[in-house]
Amino acid sequence: MATTTIDELNIHIRSHSDLVDVKLSGRLVIENINRLQPLLHSEIKKNPNVLALNFNQIEQIDSSTIGFFVKLLHSSVNNDVELVFYDFNPSILQLFLVAKLDKFFSIHTLQEFQNKYLLSRKSMPV
Repeated sequence: MATTTIDELNIHIRSHSDLVDVKLSGRLVIENINRLQPLLHSEIKKNPNVLALNFNQIEQIDSSTIGFFVKLLHSSVNNDVELVFYDFNPSILQLFLVAKLDKFFSIHTLQEFQNKYLLSRKSMPV
């Protein structure tokens, strides 16, 4: 597992042969996105089947972050990587739902994510 801190954003990356699980905590704002972008794009270039972002500890998201996620989705589709967002805190989930971002992104509860993506990967702890 790799851990990186960018200003007010902590990033924990856990890789499995076909799944990269990224736990984010803190603020997703323009100052952090410009540094987060190369980390996530380098994970996509490794061609996992799934790139999963855990939003449970995210406190704030700004509009530049949403734009970044659209670009990240485009990059993941072009590299045949499934982009998954999961375990939102209630206020961030509400933002995604009001903006209808759930129509574009694959959004799951923690339980849904574990059932669909982790239980079939026996060597990756849940």
